[in-house]
Amino acid sequence: MDIPEPVGPTIKRDSQKKHTSFQSEFMTDRWNHHMQHIRFSHIEFYRKIPMQKKMKLALERNIGPHAYIIVGDTVYKCQVFVLRIYCKGFIENLKKGDVIKVPNDAMSNEFFELAYAWMTSNKVYCPQDKILDFLGAARFLHCTSLIKCVFEHLNDHRIHSELTAFSCFLKARDMGATQMAAMMLSRVSKSFLVLVANGQFLRLDIESACTLLSSSYLAVQSEIEYRFFIRLCSG
Repeated sequence: MDIPEPVGPTIKRDSQKKHTSFQSEFMTDRWNHHMQHIRFSHIEFYRKIPMQKKMKLALERNIGPHAYIIVGDTVYKCQVFVLRIYCKGFIENLKKGDVIKVPNDAMSNEFFELAYAWMTSNKVYCPQDKILDFLGAARFLHCTSLIKCVFEHLNDHRIHSELTAFSCFLKARDMGATQMAAMMLSRVSKSFLVLVANGQFLRLDIESACTLLSSSYLAVQSEIEYRFFIRLCSG
């Protein structure tokens, strides 16, 4: 008996297409093949200025929202974001257009200018004999980064010798900064002979001389230094 042939096309399982996930295609992707002359890569833009360079130019030209700081008889036009970044006292309460009056005995114009220059530039130069005044300005402004920088300088034996530390001790004592004087006294340790022969030591009052000589940080290298000191004091 003959088997009748099926009517219509037969479906072969091997010829079925494999399932593929849907892949989206943007219209611009189709255009790129036919319209190469308007591709995005062919469009020229103006060269972009890096953000770091923009910030540098803004600092150099004093561009931006300003506040006015009055020191003595001088009014300084300062950038708000600079003071808010570096000075803790200005973080939340300084706004555009504010006017701040600095007390006359807080700091001088010289050291405010020096402190603000430190905030807005890479390097500043402070005279060695005025480093404590600079520190006082940094403390008034609550500029912790600058305070740390000054302390690192004072503690650096390569650039701040023991004799200059002794000079700072005397100045801190005259300024009434007892904590700073004690810190500077700890730096005066291994230069006993040079120290006692210094003219500044010979002009000390009895109380200050006793404070210095009774310091546990002061190191005497030999008995010869003691004898020289006694001879020096006896005239």
